[in-house]
Amino acid sequence: CGNDTSNTVTITVDPPVVGGNLTGSATVCGSGNNGSITLGGEVGNIIGWETSIDDGGTWTSLANTTNTQNYTDLVTTTWYRAEVQSGTCGNAYSDIAIVTVDDPVIAGLLSSDSTVCYLNNTGTLTLSGTVGITVAWESNNGSGWTIVANAGTTYTYSGLLDTTQYRFIASNGACGNDTSNVVTINVDPNLPPDAGIVVINNTLSSDTTVCAGGNTDTLRLIDMVGSVIHWEQSQDGGSTWFTLANTDTFQVFIDLPTTTYYRAFVQGGACGIGYSDTAIVRVDNISNGGLLEEDMVVCAGSNEDTLILSGFIGDIISWEIDSGLGYQSLGVVGDSLIFSDLDTTTSYRVEVKNGVCPSVYSNAVTVSVTPTTVGGTLITATPTVCEGDNSGTILLTNYVGNITRWEYSEDNGSTWTPIIETSESIAYLNILRETQYRVFIQASGCPDVYSSTLTIFVDEPSVAGILASDAVVCDSVHSGTLTLSGSLGNSIVWQSVDTGAVNDSIQLGGTIYDYANLTNTTRFIAIVTNGVCPSDSSNVVGVLTNFTEADFAFDNVCIGDEMFFADESFIKDGFAVQRNWDFGNGTGSTIEDPVVLFEEVGTYDVQLSILSQGLCIDTIIQTVEVYPLPDSTITNLGDSTFCDGDSTILRGEDGLSYLWTTGDSTQFLTVTVEDFYGLTVTDSNLCVNSSEVFIEVWPLPQAEAGNDTTISLGQTTILEGSGGEQYMWDPPTFLDDFMLQNPLSSPDSSIQYTVLVTDSNGCQNTDSVLITVLIDYLFTPSNLVTPNGDGFNDTWFVENLVDYPACEVLIFNEFGEIVFQEREYDNDWAGEFQGARLPDGTYYYIITCPDAAALYKGHVTILSQQ
Repeated sequence: CGNDTSNTVTITVDPPVVGGNLTGSATVCGSGNNGSITLGGEVGNIIGWETSIDDGGTWTSLANTTNTQNYTDLVTTTWYRAEVQSGTCGNAYSDIAIVTVDDPVIAGLLSSDSTVCYLNNTGTLTLSGTVGITVAWESNNGSGWTIVANAGTTYTYSGLLDTTQYRFIASNGACGNDTSNVVTINVDPNLPPDAGIVVINNTLSSDTTVCAGGNTDTLRLIDMVGSVIHWEQSQDGGSTWFTLANTDTFQVFIDLPTTTYYRAFVQGGACGIGYSDTAIVRVDNISNGGLLEEDMVVCAGSNEDTLILSGFIGDIISWEIDSGLGYQSLGVVGDSLIFSDLDTTTSYRVEVKNGVCPSVYSNAVTVSVTPTTVGGTLITATPTVCEGDNSGTILLTNYVGNITRWEYSEDNGSTWTPIIETSESIAYLNILRETQYRVFIQASGCPDVYSSTLTIFVDEPSVAGILASDAVVCDSVHSGTLTLSGSLGNSIVWQSVDTGAVNDSIQLGGTIYDYANLTNTTRFIAIVTNGVCPSDSSNVVGVLTNFTEADFAFDNVCIGDEMFFADESFIKDGFAVQRNWDFGNGTGSTIEDPVVLFEEVGTYDVQLSILSQGLCIDTIIQTVEVYPLPDSTITNLGDSTFCDGDSTILRGEDGLSYLWTTGDSTQFLTVTVEDFYGLTVTDSNLCVNSSEVFIEVWPLPQAEAGNDTTISLGQTTILEGSGGEQYMWDPPTFLDDFMLQNPLSSPDSSIQYTVLVTDSNGCQNTDSVLITVLIDYLFTPSNLVTPNGDGFNDTWFVENLVDYPACEVLIFNEFGEIVFQEREYDNDWAGEFQGARLPDGTYYYIITCPDAAALYKGHVTILSQQ
């Protein structure tokens, strides 16, 4: 039976895992830092990085499989390590790299500025909020910054001669230096205090006198060395002083009521204080003109009395008199004055002045001189009035004296009733009977008198009476009589009123008026007047001329719409009492504005008959029309079903205007979306009709090209298309069949494929997938050669090596001798050396590639089975 060979098994030997070494440990500042840690010397694949911020107590995984780990803006010291895996040989960690983080340096806040006196000075500067260590304290007295010997957070200065600045510099590890704020110690010279002199405004005087109340001026401090701390004032002669919050070199006083002393409190730089001399503001009391006794009245001729001034403050300058030509001085300086034999009204006053205060006047008193009494004359504009509806004014003229009261009488002067009124005129209102009026006049020291008497006469009110009666006429030939009864008056005027306008008088006098053949509806009125009383108008009677004209309005309509009729008939000065409509379709109505629905297209003769309240009648016939509706058919110029992204065009029949449910107003509509589409068509008669069609839009297939994939050079992957019934891949490069749903791809470099997917409706869509090819030298050497010609393992096979022609293969025997060496290995070594077959046994290979990071080595067994 001969020999038989079993299947072949392969034992793959992975190299031992080596974690490798990290480089990049550093010390950085805790703000704005960045850097990277690099792994080298590892054997195996990096499966991740880890980080720890508690000195390795706990570790946090980082998703990174590269040889470099970047960091940025670390705020605390951080440890890093990488985890490496080599096939079945397990995992190993690299050594640890440490990035030490220093806190950001803060120099802190230095306090504070101060002013000191020359030489005799000391003080302490305090620093707060510092982070870091002391580098130096520095000072600058105008000659530049110099270091002072001090390492603490406080600094004491003393004996300064010049103004000096100080600052503090701190540092912390990798974070560099920081400088604090600058404080300044100002040094003032030791000046002798000279508080200066206080003067009044711009004079050299320190003593002035003012008037109490409305006074003001400015005190100024001169010849002063230093600065004003405050001002002080005293109103008891300097025994007690009150502080005034004022640091200016001037002090304003205003409205002082009493004598006041002022001085300034002055400091000379930082080293001395003192008071200025004292200024005095003396205050005189305000002048008071005093009080003269009250006014008096005397009669013309022999008169005498005494005027006395009391309560005044100051000295009397003079008495003054005004007899109508203005005040003039009498030269009298006493506190009383006697007058006598005045023949005209005279006023008196006194001028008084106290110290520097302005002079003032007392009150003025008037001695009035009364002339001889005259009663005067009463006049009025309307001596005759209408009973119960009257008003007017009675005026007293040419009188001399004082009006004490008015009086009136309604019995022709037999008895008089007083009216409490002292003005020159009096108003009367709605008196009912004849009335007399007079005025009682008085004057001091003179006899009482009455004015003249005035009589007001009273007429009875006008009464127009009753006018009879209304009438209605339909013919142009007619006549009639109007009668007025119950009137009171001495004047009667007849008037006519046509269509609302008042005409001229048509008859004067008489209680009867005859009319004939009126052409328009006319109204009549009688106007009656009695004496001065307002005219009275009678009632208005009308004669109605009743003309009637039938008319109606309408709009033609489209079939299916109601037609509205509006009665626009004209009835002169009247209204319709009956209407009869005939619509020409066998129907009618009696209402004013009927609504009719005609059931057929065509024209109709519509008739309206009108009867007025005057029993006048008129008829009109008009032709109306009912229009047909327009054609609203929608024609599809394309397909009623199509794929998403395509379109069709809908067309409406000819019309005046179009409105689609999409809002478009054109005859043609381009459709891209599945929906119901309605069209409303309007024709030249403005008739409207509508219709609707449904357009179906198929969705595009959900094309899928599968997930992006990464393979090693030489490997084959399956493209996974889905979402349709037909597939086409582009480009077809490296594919076994570009029309398959799931073709095989064996690219020699990264490539992107796009699949065109077609569904059962013929709709198409695309999707793309990226195949990334890694140049990672991923070889899989076999470990057995059986060169027996059976087609299995007859040569040594290294998977993927043919895709790396630059790599070199070396095979050694157990003595280290090279038995095979070749570049661009094509999987064709059959266990031979120099044309002869090598003995069975174990041999060792090394594969080197120019760009590979490591050697590939292992062993292969030759088993010839012979």
